[in-house]
Parts: sequence; C-alpha cells; structure tokens
Amino acid sequence: MRKLSLLLSATAVVFLLPAARADVLKLSNGGQLKGTLEEVTFLIGGKNVATPRADIAALYLSETAQDWAKLKDGSKLEGELLSLKFRSIGGALTFARRDVKLLDFAADSSDKLKKELAAKAATIPNDDAKGLYELAKWCRSKGLKVEAAQLARKSLTADAAAPCAGKAHLLLGHVRYKGEWMTPTEMLKRKKADGGNKPAPDPAPKADPADIQAIKSALAKNEALYKTYCEKVEGLENEDLEQAKGKYKVKADELKKQYDKLKRTIDRKEDAREKARKTYKDQYGNTASYKPNFKDGLEEDRTALKKVTRSYKKLAKLAKSARSKVKKRSRSRKTRVTTAYDRNRRLLLTRKKLDEDAMTNAYEAALKSD
Repeated sequence: MRKLSLLLSATAVVFLLPAARADVLKLSNGGQLKGTLEEVTFLIGGKNVATPRADIAALYLSETAQDWAKLKDGSKLEGELLSLKFRSIGGALTFARRDVKLLDFAADSSDKLKKELAAKAATIPNDDAKGLYELAKWCRSKGLKVEAAQLARKSLTADAAAPCAGKAHLLLGHVRYKGEWMTPTEMLKRKKADGGNKPAPDPAPKADPADIQAIKSALAKNEALYKTYCEKVEGLENEDLEQAKGKYKVKADELKKQYDKLKRTIDRKEDAREKARKTYKDQYGNTASYKPNFKDGLEEDRTALKKVTRSYKKLAKLAKSARSKVKKRSRSRKTRVTTAYDRNRRLLLTRKKLDEDAMTNAYEAALKSD
C-alpha cells in the first residue's frame, strides 16, 4: 500500500513551450509572460544605455556572472543590466533585473513584421493622421525605425494640427523652439540667427507636496494589496489541492482495504499449501509424485489482487493529473495578480487617479478570471 500512497502524492509540473517567434519572460516570483522584448537598459561607465530590440541579436542573462547583449552590428554590451521593457497581452511593462529569472529570446522576425505592417497600412487612408501616427508608433515599438519615421511624416502631412501632431514630431526627434517644431540642427541655426539667446523654456508645473504624499500612500497600499492577493492565491491553491485530494480519498481507502484483505487471504492460502507440501514430504520422503488438487480459490484471489493494483494505479494517475492542474491554475493566478500590480503602479506613477477600490477591483478580476 506504500506504493499507492507514493503514487497518490506525486506531482508533475508541465511548462508549455512558447510559440515560434515569441519571447518568453520568466519572473523570479514564478510568473511567466509571452510577448516581445522591446528594450534593455544597461549601466555602462556610469551611464544608462537603452538599446531597442531591433538592435539586439542575442541576450544572455546569468544568475552568477555578468549579463550581456550581442548587437547586430557585431559589438557587445557588457555592464549591469538594470531593466527590461517587455510587451505582452497586458501592454508594455518595465521589469527590474531582480524581478527577472530568465528570458527566452526568439529569432528575428523583421520579415514577418514588415508583412504585418503592409497589411495594417492597407487599411489606413492617407488622410487619417491619427491612424498613421498610431501605426508609426507601432513600428517604433517593433524596431522598424525607418518605417516609423516615414509614417510619422505622412501623419503630419495629412494634418499638421491634429491632436497627435506633437507626438509625431517627438517620434521624429523634433524639438519645439519659440512655438515651432523643427529638427535639432534647424533649432541651432535659428538660435544662432537670434544671437544665441536661449529660448525661454515653458515653466514646469510645481508638484504639490500633498499630491506627492497621496501617490506615495497609494503606492504603499498597492504593495499591501499585492501581498494580500498573493496570499489569497496560495490559499486558493491549498483549498483546490484539498478538494482534489478529497475527491479520490474515499476510493483510495476502499482500494486499500480490498488490497490488504486480499493480501492476507493470499498469504494464508500460500502458507496452507506450503504446510501441505511439508506434511507430504515428512510422510513419503520426497515430493516427486506429489500432485495436490487445491480448491482454495488462490488463483482467483491473485487475479483479483492484480485488478485492485491496476485500479489504484489508475486512480493515482488521475490524482496526479488533478494536482498538476491545480498547480498550473495557481501559477496563472499569480501571473495575473503580478500584472495587476504592475498596471496599478504604472498608473499611479503617471499621476492617474486610482483609489483603493479601483486597485482592489483589478486584483479581484485577476484572481477570478480563470
């Protein structure tokens, strides 16, 4: 019966391989995201060096040695990896190096991206300034810099006064000087023509100390909620495991009783047969002519024991599968809760209004969306 207990307590953790041409980010907390690496930031020579995905040929993350990236121009980035920007189904998120365990870096997909770009561009009219800008932004996020610039210019040509025009200028690297957008070179020429006077910068809005304190308090509340919901995930996992265990316990106990009873019966009948052989040998000196005709049902009992053994092995397999499903569902919950935490934090840092109820609703949705 020890075998039965071992089989029923075994667990299996199955990780699905990522689809082709997709990056997979594995987090230190056990979560996993599938999507696209957009940018890495290294600390090199005391400066933060941000490098887009389009310039990276390979990225190596080490748990014990230094991280490094190989660029497509043949050079190499070596230093302290500070963060990774990763786009998944929940949007683009930035992860600190300490939060990242492993990155499965997919092969270059520029050909596929250009085909996708062509399909998207075919649906956008030439006079749709916003649509052209959004497509330009998409190209920039995918590392298609040339195409992004072309589409940003087309957006400005369609409508230079559109609400998205300022963002299109910024995407092109333009700067604003005396109310006009221009390239940095043009700005230098204008400044020189103006006698080198520096333009008066737009006054930066002063941060209200009360607002800053409110953001800090909200961030602390988000941290507390995250810990609470991580504990809830563990609690739900334990409940599901107990429920799965209870589902098979009655049948397992019944099989154990059958197994023990049959084993005792078989041992008793085998002992009786051995005793009969010994008695015959003591009387006649040998067993060469011994032809007993036992009608004790021993063979039937042995067949029944094999059947019970097969049944509990099958039950153990079902219990193992149920446990594996519980573990997988728990990992999915933890990943969604982590995504909700990152989203809440990002919104708060951009000074979006987000009260405790809104943050809690995001965690509740993550917990229940199985």
